Amino acid sequence: MNRQQRRQMVKHLQSRGVKRADAEGFVTTYNSRNTDITDGAKVRINVVRIKKNGGWDELNPHYKEFVLANKNTLFTAIKDEHTFVLEEDTTEPRWKFIAADLDLIEAAPVEVHPAGGGGDGEDKPIEG
Repeated sequence: MNRQQRRQMVKHLQSRGVKRADAEGFVTTYNSRNTDITDGAKVRINVVRIKKNGGWDELNPHYKEFVLANKNTLFTAIKDEHTFVLEEDTTEPRWKFIAADLDLIEAAPVEVHPAGGGGDGEDKPIEG
């Protein structure tokens, strides 16, 4: 999103009743999202970003405890609509994260098929 688009988005959000500071925060978060994270990617929680983003003091104490306790833990990201859950998260329900709050450590493996697609050396389409 370029500068003009950011300004237009802030104005649009303000016209809908959103405070200017909140609108600018949303646009900043939107621009910083990590679109490289996909289902199955290895990630770590970006504790610095979560704490810096504002509102840390108002967050759920159990969420803050989870984030701090797992700042160096390697997780597998699982896509959940527009957010991610962490496969190794054993809390119920699992905590949800936006991509911007996760650091990509290793991209998800990509399944590669031979030219025929069947995986058995025969020239046939992949079924499924």
